Amino acid sequence: MPVRVTGLAEAQQRLLKIEAKVRKSILRKAVRTGGKELLKAARAQAPLDTGWLRSQLRVSVKIDTRIGTATATIRAKRTKAQARRGQKTRRQIVHLVTMGTRPHTIRGPVAIGPGVYQRVDHPGARANPFLDRALAQAGRAAIASFTRSLGTETENYVRSSMI
Repeated sequence: MPVRVTGLAEAQQRLLKIEAKVRKSILRKAVRTGGKELLKAARAQAPLDTGWLRSQLRVSVKIDTRIGTATATIRAKRTKAQARRGQKTRRQIVHLVTMGTRPHTIRGPVAIGPGVYQRVDHPGARANPFLDRALAQAGRAAIASFTRSLGTETENYVRSSMI
């Protein structure tokens, strides 16, 4: 769900006076700071059967200068340590957790005997929209954190460039 922040005209004017490379760095830090607020809430709301989903949630930041957007995305991705241990990335099933599934049959490729293949009747899963709950819980805090970080980083750069 996209979130638009308004009322930052003063910070925007200061940012426009800063060179593009530094401006992009400042914006990236501010967006990541806001995203971390949402990440904390998402980890708190994530289901804890085995804890794999909670441990693989990450924040990534993308800035598109052509259209003028900055985006923080929360997604499941394994760490390098998890990869060294051989732990699989399970991002391909996060949508099944958040949106749920209907009862269905899973036909596995594993042969049990000659001409007999494994078949499981899955009962389905109830939807668990934990990311929506996290946004509702921490959305305002994320925006406040973003705004605070943007102002602080801009001020720090302006002060350091004046010295």
